[in-house]
Amino acid sequence: MSEQTIRSWQTPEWQKNREEFFKKNPWCIWHGEPVKATVPHHPQKLGSLSQTEYVSLKGCIPFCKECNWANMKKLKLCPVCKDNYFNPKRGKRKMCWNCFVKTDFGKVVADYYEKHPKELTLKKKNETSTEGRKMK
Repeated sequence: MSEQTIRSWQTPEWQKNREEFFKKNPWCIWHGEPVKATVPHHPQKLGSLSQTEYVSLKGCIPFCKECNWANMKKLKLCPVCKDNYFNPKRGKRKMCWNCFVKTDFGKVVADYYEKHPKELTLKKKNETSTEGRKMK
């Protein structure tokens, strides 16, 4: 990516396109109507875009600042509360922890971890445990 492409967001053409983009797409695509979009996110890899494509904002997704950050971290917005984010690749739950613990199964899981706090800590790979072994 050239220096010119990196700084193309400073050009008057990009500023004008950004203004038009937010007139057509005023709301964050994840949050919906109450949250204004502030970031035109390019879903394509930036290195694959020419300066003309980058400045045109064609194919951009309207995000608020928080959702743009979460998207870069590969997080998703909780579909239940639309306030918190969760990692869809971690575990099987499809919502944030706060919403998960309100479900029947989530209450069971939270209760288990409350009673067994040591289960939350991860053991080092090389660490051996004598728990459950018979001592000679």
